[in-house]
Amino acid sequence: MKPRVCILAAETLLHWSGYYVRAFRQSCDVIVVGRAIDPANHDFPDWSRVAPYVVKNDIHCGEANAVARLEMLPMGWNPDVVVVIQSGEAPMQEVARVGCPTVYLSIDTWHDPREYQHAYQYDFVFLAQKALIKYMRRGGCCRVFWLPLACDPEHHYAAEGVRLTHDIAFVGSTHFYADRQRRSRLEALGAHFRVGLYFGLGAAEMAEAYGKSRLIFNASIACDVNMRVFEAL
Repeated sequence: MKPRVCILAAETLLHWSGYYVRAFRQSCDVIVVGRAIDPANHDFPDWSRVAPYVVKNDIHCGEANAVARLEMLPMGWNPDVVVVIQSGEAPMQEVARVGCPTVYLSIDTWHDPREYQHAYQYDFVFLAQKALIKYMRRGGCCRVFWLPLACDPEHHYAAEGVRLTHDIAFVGSTHFYADRQRRSRLEALGAHFRVGLYFGLGAAEMAEAYGKSRLIFNASIACDVNMRVFEAL
């Protein structure tokens, strides 16, 4: 019998949580409970084009309470482990009351100080950035481990039959305040090289964009080793 894993995460678009969910589903019986995605919170000019990339949750619930979410599971379906994935939601409450081992996956740990304030309540915490483990331990987490990011071979691959059109390609955001250094570097490169900027691409489109370029640009915001490193490789 496959282990039962209840994942608590918000529906997201072009986000790491979808890759974790797919990975868990390969070997576990999984039910995902979390907030439904709201197109109004995204700034894509054409929502209909990117909507197919949303990894849908099995059960929609906006309450930031682990017990309340588990009460929505089917009768008799009791999880062996509860996994909470950082996905832009408020810190989960009452984690200690779920009655089974709990796991927290933190990717952009640098992004929100609340990460250090509430992660201690989980049985196991996994960080994508090794350098931040020491700070999490100072916040009271005893069982905290490094779980580096990776690529998904099903979605990140070398596109075939693509014509070279750019010297440098970048797939990601450049319009948020935190992206200002990234944006200035790309503008400087654009003065000397053919730079392709892409935002809101699905996996196949991203593979094609990378295939059109000689080099792939990456500039992490907080010295983190982000998913783009592994996607590009």
